[in-house]
Amino acid sequence: MPIPESLLKDLLALEAPTSVTLSPNGKRVLYSTNLSWAHKKGADARSTLWLAETNTLNSARQISSGLFYDTVPVWSPDSEHVAFVSDRAKSGDRSAIYVMNVVKGGEGVAVTDVKFEKPISKVMFSPDGKKIAFLSGDEKTPEKKKRDEEKDDPIVWGEEWDYTRLRVVDLASKEVKTLVHGAEHVLDFDWNGTGDSIVVMTTARPDVESQMLKGTGFGVVQVASGERREVGGVGGIASSLICAGDDFCFVAPFNEGKASSGLSVYRASIHETEANFTRVAHGETDCARNLVKVGEKVFVKVQQGLVDKIYHLGGEPVFEVQKEILSWHATITDDKATTLALAIGDINTPPEVHTTTSSSTSSNKDPITLSTHGTTFAKHTFGTATAVETSSFDGKETLDGLFLTPESSTYLSSPSKSPGKTAVIIHGGPYYRRTNAFDAQFFFWTPCLLAAGYSVLMPNYRGSSGRGERFAAYSIGGMGKFDETDVVALTQAAIDKGLADKENLVVGGYSQGGYLTYLSAVRNGLHGKGWKFKGGIAGAGVTDWATMGMSSDAGAYETELLGHSPWSADKEDCSDRQGSAIWEMKGAVKNGGVIPPMLILHGEKDVRVPVEQAQGFRRGLEAAGLPYEYVVYPREDHTFVEQGHVRDMCERVVKFVDKCLA
Repeated sequence: MPIPESLLKDLLALEAPTSVTLSPNGKRVLYSTNLSWAHKKGADARSTLWLAETNTLNSARQISSGLFYDTVPVWSPDSEHVAFVSDRAKSGDRSAIYVMNVVKGGEGVAVTDVKFEKPISKVMFSPDGKKIAFLSGDEKTPEKKKRDEEKDDPIVWGEEWDYTRLRVVDLASKEVKTLVHGAEHVLDFDWNGTGDSIVVMTTARPDVESQMLKGTGFGVVQVASGERREVGGVGGIASSLICAGDDFCFVAPFNEGKASSGLSVYRASIHETEANFTRVAHGETDCARNLVKVGEKVFVKVQQGLVDKIYHLGGEPVFEVQKEILSWHATITDDKATTLALAIGDINTPPEVHTTTSSSTSSNKDPITLSTHGTTFAKHTFGTATAVETSSFDGKETLDGLFLTPESSTYLSSPSKSPGKTAVIIHGGPYYRRTNAFDAQFFFWTPCLLAAGYSVLMPNYRGSSGRGERFAAYSIGGMGKFDETDVVALTQAAIDKGLADKENLVVGGYSQGGYLTYLSAVRNGLHGKGWKFKGGIAGAGVTDWATMGMSSDAGAYETELLGHSPWSADKEDCSDRQGSAIWEMKGAVKNGGVIPPMLILHGEKDVRVPVEQAQGFRRGLEAAGLPYEYVVYPREDHTFVEQGHVRDMCERVVKFVDKCLA
């Protein structure tokens, strides 16, 4: 049935908490919100700042107008001021740092040039509160602007890279000093404890492939002199850099140089010239996600199966929940208790900001809800979540997923009497995983399907995060070998448990989930389990891995998933065809037309998974005379930002499932 207009209106207006951070004294929580998936109501994105009192119910209050993109807020060491980035000088076109006194009140005051156009991606007060370090690109020179205006602007690979620099602004004089120059791109940074130096994380180029191809380097920069000392590097990606005491820590793959690997926490000394990086925790059977420092202590968020956990690094978890922690921060109070601020939701509850304080590491204290962003949904129940677990067909791994069963909803005039009608919705990545959350897949597919009376199965196939190195590594050269059969195994488990009706199944997903939808379509029913999908919804999905290596902006990652680059294979080598939905189309049609009706959704300007991937599958369906609906969204990249397009996608997904499972 059609999605109720009231539901769509509420979903598209829902604000999601981001950048949650506790004040150093632990008394307040600062965060920003934007529309879910950061889609836009108008021409430009909007983000709003909020302030709440720790452990005080419904205490969150808005401290910025919501008319601009006010984002990445941070606290000053004295817990009285906050700094944030805003485009309020010219919406959508400017980026400056503003400082606001949240004790005395008043508007934010710009401390960097409000005419700057390059976005500022991170800000951080120095330990004494007198300076702010930040990341931004170089402004265009007059000559470059003139060439752009005259359209004398050829893009020459290796020339005029848009590097991100590390800069420091003195708050008294507003003088800005650039600390990292030259041909390198700064990814992250953190102040040392005394504030006389900054640890930086860099890579050779600003393109998305650089870390995988060129690796990640670390250095220590003296703030006063700008003198730089290198501290080694790692092959491949790294993220979430923090400096704690004499050491710095970061998150990187368990298997160095591989993106498809469980993520671990590494530590090194800032005093060494050639750092001896030591893996200190996680990544073998679980996956570290990001770090927070409190003084010289380090906290880490970890995925373990369907559970999210917050650990003292090297210690026991201080909080855990079978839900997705979207954003978080930590501090330690004067009495040595740990306070956490967390943005969490569940199947029925949009994400809200919560705090919890506990001196015990053995049990959780019930979090107190500070915000009320999801009150529109307070009287509505979408469903219940049930964990599903089964063995892979080859018996090598235990698989998990979440089954969402719809309940009678006030959005429905006549709730479905057949909750077993199921949409198997597959996550992207592949190094990602889904657990209990309000919008548990892209662009509100989950709440819309539940409100329409459909069950939703979210399988975590091999290659997903949350299970460590071995589980993640299946995706290296493994496209189509394990992932699609794992989706079948978890679907069969849901059928065997009486949750899903095998006569009423559709499959769908976005990005990597779109790829697995295409693959499920061409292999539909060939598993021999006696059921087929009655429809497939492929959003921004891959259909052929060899061409991804040549056309995606993340080609280095795509070739890792393929197992090799197309240009490194012998011409007789046909392994590129493994897991290619395009190359399996002929056989699928020949074997009795197993491909179900397809809904294909793709952004016109997608650089991660170019729209030609969808175009090829559409042409194959047309040649075979098979039913499909093909929708290209103008101006959209891999994820959508225009509200009208998000609305259209939601409506089409539900209408398509209605038609397939009528």
